[in-house]
Amino acid sequence: SDLKRKELLPAAAVVLLLYLYHIQRYKLDIWKPANESILLLLLMTIAALFAAAFAKKRANMAVYGIIILSSLIVANSYQKYALSEGGDLDSVTKEYLTSEEYRGRESSELIRRLQKEDDDPLMRIDWMNGVRNNTPIIYGFNGFSAYSSILNKDLLAFYWNDLSIDMGRESVSRYASLGDRANLYSLLYGKYYMTEKTNEASVPYGFKKHLETEHYAVYENQYMLPFVKTADAIYSESELDRLPALAKEQAMLKGIILKDPSVKTEQTPKPSNLITKSDITAKQAQYQNGLLTVTGENGGELIITPKQPSSAPGDYYVSFYLKSKAKDKGFTLKVNDYVTTRKSNKSIYKTGVNNITVRVPKSRHISINLPKGTYELRNIALYEENYQTLKNAVMQNKTEKADKLNWNKNRLTFAYHLSKDQYIMLPIPYEKGWELKINGKTQKIEKADYAFIGFKAQKGDNHIELTYYPPYFKISAIISLVSLLLAVFYIRRKKPGSI
Repeated sequence: SDLKRKELLPAAAVVLLLYLYHIQRYKLDIWKPANESILLLLLMTIAALFAAAFAKKRANMAVYGIIILSSLIVANSYQKYALSEGGDLDSVTKEYLTSEEYRGRESSELIRRLQKEDDDPLMRIDWMNGVRNNTPIIYGFNGFSAYSSILNKDLLAFYWNDLSIDMGRESVSRYASLGDRANLYSLLYGKYYMTEKTNEASVPYGFKKHLETEHYAVYENQYMLPFVKTADAIYSESELDRLPALAKEQAMLKGIILKDPSVKTEQTPKPSNLITKSDITAKQAQYQNGLLTVTGENGGELIITPKQPSSAPGDYYVSFYLKSKAKDKGFTLKVNDYVTTRKSNKSIYKTGVNNITVRVPKSRHISINLPKGTYELRNIALYEENYQTLKNAVMQNKTEKADKLNWNKNRLTFAYHLSKDQYIMLPIPYEKGWELKINGKTQKIEKADYAFIGFKAQKGDNHIELTYYPPYFKISAIISLVSLLLAVFYIRRKKPGSI
């Protein structure tokens, strides 16, 4: 309402020109229903300005009305034309979304069989239907996949940076599985692994076939660690920072990893890098100075052959830095039978994380297979995992068990008797909002193993209660209540007719 007409008209003209430039640049057909809201918003914005200038006495009401009206029209227009009709949502019914046809009759029946047989409410099943990351939510089980918009940064950093877990498909908007790495399944209470029978080569080490149907099979983890795990050995994040993912897994199995330990830490595990004792050859490709040029029309490969391979059962962990030199082209990476995809350098879904670690079942050769093109491929390392650390951890935790464990809504309670002071770790993501009481006294929760809950418990009986509330929930509730009471008090005290 403070604008003058000579100021208002040039401003409206500039806004109009900017809109026209936007329409021309992106070649928008403004008469399409999905784009009409842009024109409508333009006109109503100008109308709001003129209302403020010419209707000074009722300028506020006019502007508020136009803002509310334009918001409603634009939001509903976008919902109708861009989302509903543009995405064919009107053809999808609730009956279809909740039907066996959508979820897959055979796979969902197998999940139900498994849940009926094993009633452990905390067990996690690794199964994702195609690229549907919210499969666990749809099927109703605890899983290892979800869209990352509902996760915290520590858990995503655990995948991307700390443990270098490949998810089978690069993307910032999701996470899935554990890269078929047995140590991680045991640490995070992954009890079952479900897969199509055509993909059985990727089954993690130590998993045994448990159930099957015509097209699917469920494998059970033979090296399960308890949901509530204790530890004496303490490791420092900073000391493990530059070590391979396998060293971090072994540290988690032997003890607990803390960011800033206040006590003396253990010597970090240091698995031997076998790449210096391996031959590296290129096939249908040239490899020199960290640059791999694949010339084969059907792709090429870099082959790693250990000179003195161990006959002991287990896996290899191969890690490397990989980035395509193409400006705008995604690609598929194969490491023996393991397949994953990488985004184009221009993709908005690219993570920017190019350090990759892949678990490979023991074999004579490790093949890094890529399509035709040029790639930066360096820092190649090869480690052997015989899983003795995992087996020792299982034996050490075999007799330990939490008593009266109960998870009800936002509260987890259990009892634990310790013969000495120890740390307790839980495979629950660390979040602001968790509160801990041990024997009725509030205690500190620490971020353990990079992204999960850990805390110190004392010798003797420990009655443990963990409760979660959204961050700042209590203080916000108090402020809201006090504000409401003050508002009521103010209104009651205000003299009649003074409004």
